[in-house]
Amino acid sequence: MLVIVAAMERELRAMRLALPHHASEVDAAWLVTGVGQKRAVAALQRLLADATPEAIVSVGLAGALQPGLKGGDLVLCQRLSLLQRGATRLDPIACDSDLLHAARAALSEARTPHSAGECATAPRPAVSPEERERLAKATGAAVVDMEGYWVARAAAEKKIPFLAVRAVVDTFEQRIPALVCGLAGAPVFVQWLGASASALLMPWYIPSLIALGKSSRRAEEALRAFGEAFVAGSTHREQALQRDD
Repeated sequence: MLVIVAAMERELRAMRLALPHHASEVDAAWLVTGVGQKRAVAALQRLLADATPEAIVSVGLAGALQPGLKGGDLVLCQRLSLLQRGATRLDPIACDSDLLHAARAALSEARTPHSAGECATAPRPAVSPEERERLAKATGAAVVDMEGYWVARAAAEKKIPFLAVRAVVDTFEQRIPALVCGLAGAPVFVQWLGASASALLMPWYIPSLIALGKSSRRAEEALRAFGEAFVAGSTHREQALQRDD
């Protein structure tokens, strides 16, 4: 069984859109962990206490740590590192090479644009170019999230093949109200209220909020494209999971 993990329901919803015609072909389970370390660790502990998946695939949205990445860009994570408070960086956890190769092959075959790089996991959102530059210098990573490393570590501890894929939402240059980032895991209507409040109280953020909305839609479309290429009946995925047979 393949377990597809995301921090938020909206990330999995984008993936599920790719599977209606392939559901019977894919032995997959879906897990929403919630945002951040504590929720991710607790959700994976519950899952792995009762099951040993063939592989875990972590999908989600992320912020760019490199100026060249645009909203909606798809990044295959070669490894995931943890940046703790005080800028202490733990050694990265590498994604499974067979799954990474299979994902690259599937996306290339589907002509879906993508790149590869490191994902850094940080304890809080990066909301300004200055913060993103600091994270990039500390890690050399391409993107940043808040839970990927913890999912990778849970898989590594159980020796379960692991792959992480991230779609870029906020770009390196954007400034985002902290309120909006703080509501990332909230229901959509709560996020909308937060964005509206930010626009009313800080109108200078309006262009960034509009760009963020557009990037979010492109990022969800990128996750759907990954689902179509890699998850939905992909021979590349099947070969990677059957390598030990």
